[in-house]
Amino acid sequence: MINGWNKQYHVIPIIEGDFDFYKITFPTTTTTTSTNTGTLTSTNTGTKGDAREKEIMEFISNNPYLSTQETAKHFGLSRQGVRYHIDNLKKKGLIKRKGHGKGGSWVIIKK
Repeated sequence: MINGWNKQYHVIPIIEGDFDFYKITFPTTTTTTSTNTGTLTSTNTGTKGDAREKEIMEFISNNPYLSTQETAKHFGLSRQGVRYHIDNLKKKGLIKRKGHGKGGSWVIIKK
């Protein structure tokens, strides 16, 4: 466990105590490294999300009457995942809903 922690975080755990009692402290990485990791993750997620949104937009432009369930099945996402991307596309002003509920359709505003 100690060797694995060192390999993962490049920090050696601190072992304190004596024969009857010991304490092992597993320190994590420094704040600087943590901040850099968060920024990198955020950037990558945004890029992947934009690509997925573009794919969803292309998919619904070919058949604007598709349901969230059909779109989710096609992309291997949950319905909530598709709704997340649809909401982002609506916020960006790229698509809008014409009509309501099951009888409506999607309109592509910008490509």
